[in-house]
Amino acid sequence: MRKEIVFTVFTSSILAGLIVCLVSSAGCTSTSIPENLTATAVAEKFIHQQDTLQDLSATIEITTEYYPNKDRFLMQKKNPYNYRIEYLMSGSEATGTLIMTNGSVIWWYSPLTKTVRTTTHFDPNVTWFTQSDYQKMVKDLFEHHPHAYNLNMTDIGNYSYVVVFSALPGEPFGDLPNEYQNARIWIDADTWIAKRIEFYNADWPLPMTVEYQDVQVNGGIPDTTFVFDPRNVPNPPEEFRHHDPVSFLFSLEDAYHTAGPELVVPGYVPEGYSYNGGFQMGDGTLELSLVNGKQWISYIDSPVIGKPYSEPFEGDTVEVAINGTCACQRPSHADSPVE
Repeated sequence: MRKEIVFTVFTSSILAGLIVCLVSSAGCTSTSIPENLTATAVAEKFIHQQDTLQDLSATIEITTEYYPNKDRFLMQKKNPYNYRIEYLMSGSEATGTLIMTNGSVIWWYSPLTKTVRTTTHFDPNVTWFTQSDYQKMVKDLFEHHPHAYNLNMTDIGNYSYVVVFSALPGEPFGDLPNEYQNARIWIDADTWIAKRIEFYNADWPLPMTVEYQDVQVNGGIPDTTFVFDPRNVPNPPEEFRHHDPVSFLFSLEDAYHTAGPELVVPGYVPEGYSYNGGFQMGDGTLELSLVNGKQWISYIDSPVIGKPYSEPFEGDTVEVAINGTCACQRPSHADSPVE
């Protein structure tokens, strides 16, 4: 009789546990992150996810000191070369700006000017889109700098592994934004997507944060998503412009390789400024960007007779001197760049 009572109590405990499991949102499966994964194992899982990824959709928020507002945009990607970016908040681009490619043609739609620019790729592996593909950026870090990272911690609250990259002496990171040499990355332990990235330098207090939200992996994005359709925008375009292919220059070395010994930019780069990217149009027009905190300078050189390729200036301009070289400034803008 006593054994029967003990058995009944034990059975009731099991039933109570089952009831807790059913009503609990977490269920009975443990949601803790496996503690035995090494940094190398985390890297392997992340790289495998990127290598086998078919498509990805996410809202991306970028916070940086360079712009007063956050950049917030929807990015859709389908391997190998399809991208679609729609700006949801005015930061570096106006809300509603669309930039997309099907791997061969690029469409750039501006809702302010109601204009669509089209061009084609020099190299689909190195484009404006790859600069905004932070998952690819992290993959390249893992593959090109296998000794420059460590597993910092496991973030149980965010169900993530936190990996920290720091450039080794003599092996600088050449592909990170604004020449950052450190990155702290939260890698989701379920999707193996980098959900948060912090770029920083120990001696430069201007961090840049990238967050992936509403992530959907392999949802089956149709190919038509990556072809511009004027019927799908609220302000239909009134003008289409076609430009020659653009070659993106991600470093001064790229610029030297493209422009040759005639490139004289370093002769008048003000002290404290660093390279922030550039491009060359098919007609030979070269544009480079230099930054120093919230200040930036654009260098434009073009063999085309007349004004170099750029957006039209608004308001009057004045000539200013930069290390003995003439430049043009738009004084009507408080944070005007020098061009």
